Amino acid sequence: MAGKQKFYVVWSGREKGIFRTWAECERQVKGFETARFKSYETEKEAVEAFRAGPPAFSRKTPQKAPMAQNGQGPIMTSISVDAACAGNPGVMEYQGVETSTGRLLFHQGPFP
Repeated sequence: MAGKQKFYVVWSGREKGIFRTWAECERQVKGFETARFKSYETEKEAVEAFRAGPPAFSRKTPQKAPMAQNGQGPIMTSISVDAACAGNPGVMEYQGVETSTGRLLFHQGPFP
C-alpha cells in the first residue's frame, strides 16, 4: 500500500520550491550544507509555508526544564537555552525560551 501523499518545501537547497516526492526533495538537499526543508500533509499547507519562509528552529522532543536545587520541580522563572549542530564542524543554530511559557526569546542561525 502506498503512503499518503506529502509535499516537500525547500527554502534552502540546490533548487528552492515545492516537491511532490521525497526523491525530488532529497536531490535538492542531500549534501547541501545549509539545507532548510520540511514536509507537509497538504499542498495548500506547503504553498503557505513556502511563501511564509522557513519556520523557526524547533525541537521534536520536549526538553526538561531546569530543576530547583531542592528537587521540587523546574525553576519556572528561568530561560531554557539549547543549541543544535548538523555535523562537527557543521551548521549550527541556538535559541532561548522563557521556561514558564515557552515563548521564544532569541534565535540565532543557522550559520556555519
